[in-house]
Amino acid sequence: MPLYAALLRAINLAGKNKVGMADLRGLCDGLGFEETTTLLQSGNLVVRANAGAGALERLLHEETKKKLGVETDFFVRTVKEWEQVLAKNPYPNHAKRDPGHLLVMFLKDSPDKKQAAALDEAIIGRETAHVHGRHAYIYYPDGVGTSRLTNAKIEKGLATRGTGRNWNTVTKLATMLGLLLGIAAFGAGCAKKESPVPTIEVGHVRVQLQTPAGWEHLDHGRQQLFRKGEAEVSLSDLGPSSRTGVMRELGEARKIWLSGRRQDAFAKVRGLRSPELHFATSGVWTGFWRAWNLLMARSAVDSSDIAAGFDSLFVAAGALPPIGPADQVRYAFQNTSDMRRREITQMKEREIGGYTWMEAMSWDRTTHGNPMRVAILDDHGYLLALWTERGLIEQTGPVFESLLTSIRVVEVVESTSAAAARP
Repeated sequence: MPLYAALLRAINLAGKNKVGMADLRGLCDGLGFEETTTLLQSGNLVVRANAGAGALERLLHEETKKKLGVETDFFVRTVKEWEQVLAKNPYPNHAKRDPGHLLVMFLKDSPDKKQAAALDEAIIGRETAHVHGRHAYIYYPDGVGTSRLTNAKIEKGLATRGTGRNWNTVTKLATMLGLLLGIAAFGAGCAKKESPVPTIEVGHVRVQLQTPAGWEHLDHGRQQLFRKGEAEVSLSDLGPSSRTGVMRELGEARKIWLSGRRQDAFAKVRGLRSPELHFATSGVWTGFWRAWNLLMARSAVDSSDIAAGFDSLFVAAGALPPIGPADQVRYAFQNTSDMRRREITQMKEREIGGYTWMEAMSWDRTTHGNPMRVAILDDHGYLLALWTERGLIEQTGPVFESLLTSIRVVEVVESTSAAAARP
């Protein structure tokens, strides 16, 4: 089956056209596609499908409308077409220095010269644009959010529908396509052969990263340790970050139970943790566990009782009050250090590789010494955390930064326990 990138138009914006990436992957699996992965919440798919690009666009449009209740355009490109998107980039310097402000607009049709000129005429700010085939490259030096060159104006000028992705996302998808095909990853602005970037599984999250020179990498599964002498930096999957992750964990536990491993499933449920549960009020906590705890207190339960118990947990998980990034940071600190002696001093968002990380620093609340850095990423319901674990910040800080800027999330993977539970 050939491999494709498929982009959705205008989903998950201001609460409209909501499409969960897990639902999208499930839809693709149901259609018989293989190796389906998603990137971000803006709707980016990599799939292997036994269909032509045009037929795949129509099928995804129809099935998303029918199965998910959302009608939106899909823009499908082959691997060769994606190579051309990279190779024809007229702004290689912007791609290197300011990739977050370089946008590629993927179009349904190829505009003619008159339509391309209309796009130029629509520009009244400092933006620049270039059209090549079914792709428009637009650089927003002052940012997309405040620009008057909106998607609506672009589509009107080019007389065709489109969906935009910044250069970070474009190159990330290129890497995913290269990885899945076993060919070289793509650099910014051109396609060239490189040594493959190592891919590792950090608990539920599969990532690519570069180990800093001179540092030892120890793979402990959910925790990846980078060490040089007494200095250590860790990358870990801290488990569910939200109710989405909680429901994923419950789904895995139910699969284990259905495979006949009842006690393993119950142990997985007992070990359930998340920021929403950690910071829940006593009433919310009690309400979440009430039905399950009553079930576990019984001397004998049958399959229908257990099924009902899982159903009660799913309902309770869906009703958990959401928390914000600041509480996720606090949760990460409490899982990686003794916060009885520390306080958080800084917290900020960072856009890296198309993802929004939250980075924070803490220090000893008495001496204001021994600073510690933490960065977290909430991805598909799981919390990925990078932190300086041991050593002087002068030594661990640069390595922390090197790792953080090299990490690329490939996909969220199913736990080995749940995979083993499949019949």
